Order: sequence, then C-alpha cells, then structure tokens
Amino acid sequence: MGDDLAADIVITNATATKLDITTGRIGVGTNNPLQRLHISSDSNDNQIILESLMDHPNASAQLELQNLGGLFGQLKGYSNTASPPATSRLELQSFSSSSGIFIQSASSDGDIRFYIGLRNDTDEHIRIATQSISIKKPLSLVAQPSAPPDPDIGSAVLWVDLDTGNLRFKSNVGGSVLEATPVEF
Repeated sequence: MGDDLAADIVITNATATKLDITTGRIGVGTNNPLQRLHISSDSNDNQIILESLMDHPNASAQLELQNLGGLFGQLKGYSNTASPPATSRLELQSFSSSSGIFIQSASSDGDIRFYIGLRNDTDEHIRIATQSISIKKPLSLVAQPSAPPDPDIGSAVLWVDLDTGNLRFKSNVGGSVLEATPVEF
C-alpha cells in the first residue's frame, strides 16, 4: 500500500472488490461508495453488528447520531443478565426538545405495525394505516388524578376518572371543548 496516506486503499479478490476507501468514503462490497459508509451485498446477509463484550449487568451496544450541536438521537440495545429474570430491550431515543421521534412509512398507503413476539397476525398489537388506527389487543387506559388538558382543535382525549372510575371523553371542535361520560360506573 505504500507510505502515501492520501492514496486510495482498495482490497479485491479475483472476482470482486471487498473494501474500497476512496475520496473519504468507505465501500464494503462496492467499488463505488455513495456515502461515507456504503455496505453492499448480493445476498440476504447484509447486516451490521455492534457487539458489547463487557461482562456488566447493563452492557449495551448503541448507535449515536450527532451533529455539530452534539448528540440528537440514539438507537441502543441493553441486556441485563445479572439479576433474574434476564431482560433485554431496544430503545430509540430523541434528545431534541422540540422534534420528538418520527416513524414514517415512505408510501402514502403503507401501514406501520407494532408486534410483540413473532411477526405474525396473532402477535400484531397496533396497526396505523392511512385512514385508521387498529388496536388488536385489549386496550388499557390509565386512571388520571384530574382531567387532562383540553385537546387541540380537531382532537380528542379519552381517560379513566380516578375518583369515579368513569370513562371520560373530551373533544375540541372548532375551539369548542365538549366533555362527556360515555361509560358510567
């Protein structure tokens, strides 16, 4: 490879480029990296593994998203094997105080689905479609010590009144807030 650190680095075998570092871009499996890191494969095993080998109760592997202003998001996986029962979780965090987290389907008719367990029809819990939200398992509402704030215009809230146990509903139609008790106990 020589002593010239500015030179391109290309590693190939007899049939394909395996690693290409040119113009500040790294290509793995491609000789034409389109972004800073471009991984390409013609098989179904194209994945990135971040592995923590720490022997620690809360070992994690994480992908941080940063800009000049600092950290603005994380994808983090935790595994706690120290205390029974062993637990694992995946977190998607936004560190922006104003933007939150966006989950978006690129297609105008694409559904967003939430599963617990295997990814099949019996384990689908919530589906957000273009015209509806389907909740496919029992819905639990948390009791509120007081009525939630008035919803935005065109929105509604549903809650359980902590004092009475009644199911309460509040909607805002054109700035006029309407409140009702659809289920009374």
